[in-house]
Amino acid sequence: MKQNGSGKFLVFTIAFALVLMLMVSLLGACTQQQTPAPATTPVAQPSTAAPQPSTGAPQPTTTAPQPTGKPVTIVFSSHDPKGGSWAEIYDPFFAAVEQRTNGMVKFEQHWGGELSGFFEAYDNTANRTFDMAQVMTSMYPNLFPLEDVTSIVKYDVKNLAVSQTITELATKFPEMGQAYEKSGTHLLWRVATFPNMSCMGKGKAVKTVDDLKGKKYLSTGPWDAAMWTALGMTPLSMMPDETFLNLQTGVVDGATFTLASLFDFGWGEVVPFITETNVRCGAFQCVMNLDVWNSLSPEFQQIITEEAAKIPKAQDQQQLRFDRDLRPVATEEFGTEFFKFTDADYAKMNELTASVHEKFKADLNAKGLPGTAILEEWLSLSKKYSAPEYALK
Repeated sequence: MKQNGSGKFLVFTIAFALVLMLMVSLLGACTQQQTPAPATTPVAQPSTAAPQPSTGAPQPTTTAPQPTGKPVTIVFSSHDPKGGSWAEIYDPFFAAVEQRTNGMVKFEQHWGGELSGFFEAYDNTANRTFDMAQVMTSMYPNLFPLEDVTSIVKYDVKNLAVSQTITELATKFPEMGQAYEKSGTHLLWRVATFPNMSCMGKGKAVKTVDDLKGKKYLSTGPWDAAMWTALGMTPLSMMPDETFLNLQTGVVDGATFTLASLFDFGWGEVVPFITETNVRCGAFQCVMNLDVWNSLSPEFQQIITEEAAKIPKAQDQQQLRFDRDLRPVATEEFGTEFFKFTDADYAKMNELTASVHEKFKADLNAKGLPGTAILEEWLSLSKKYSAPEYALK
C-alpha cells in the first residue's frame, strides 16, 4: 500500500506542476499583448523656440531649434568691385546670418555697380529696385543733414576708431536714425574708411598746407566742399567710374582716398603722391528697404541686428591694418611717395576752416536741428577715440 500511495502522489505532483507551468506561460503571453510595440518610429517635431546665443560650453546632442518665418532671399547691391576690401567686412556678415538662420535668409550679391550707380543706390533701395545696399548718405544732404557732420574735422586729431565714433554719436542723436525710416529704409550699420589722405596726381605733390591752394580736388557733399574751399582748393564732384581717367588727364588734381582704394580701383597708378592731411573720413552706410525689413520675422531681425552690431569695430581694425600693411606695397607696386604735414600745417588748416565749423552749426540750428550740439559731440568723440587704446590690436 505504501508503494501504491507514493506512486499516485508522484503522478499527481507532476501533473499539477505541468498545469502550473502552462498557466504561467499563458499569463506571460497575455501581458505581452497588453503592451504592443509602436508601429513606426516617432518623428521629432521642429522647435519654435528662439535660438539662444552660444556660451562656448559643450552642448547636448539634441535637435537644433529651427528659426521661424518664411525663407527669404535679400538682393544686395554695391558699387565696389567683387572681392575688394569691402568683401572682408560683408562676407562674414552674410555667412553668419545664413548660418544662424539655417539658410532661411540668403543674400544675392551684386558688386561693381551691376544693379545701380553709386549716386542712385540709396533711392534704389528705398523704392525697392533691390533690397539692400551700401550707400553714402552725404550725397543726400536734404534727407540726412546730420550725417554730414563727419565732413567737419579738426586736422590735428587722428581718430583711430571712426566707425565706432559715428555709431556712438548716433546713439546720442536719435534724429540721425529716424531720417532713414522716414525715407523708406532701415539702417543696418554705419562705417567709415580712414585714415583718408590727399592723393595727388602726377606733378601735383602737396608737401605743405600752402601747396593746397589752387588745386582741383574731388569732394563729396556740400560741407566737404566747403572745407576744401576754405583751404584754397576748387572742389569737384564726379562719378566713381570717371575718377581714374579724370586723375590721369588732370581734369582733377587730387582726391581723398584710403590706401585700400588705390588697389580696389587701380587709382594708385594715377596718384603717385600721398600726403597725410588727416582729412575727413569716408562715411558709408548699409541700408535695407523698410518694407523688406518689416516683412522679416522678429527672430530674423534680431539675428541680423546682432551680426550688424559687430561691423563697426571690425571695420576700424581692418582700416588700421590696411594703413599699416599697404604703405610698403603701394611704394613697391606704384612707386608711391608719402609726405606728412607738420603740426604747424595742421594748426593752420584748423584756423582756415574754423568759419566752416561756425556756418555748419548756424545753418543746422536755423533749421531746428542740433547743429551746435552734434558738432561739439562729434569733435569730442573724435578726440576720445584718438587714444592709444583704440590703436591696431
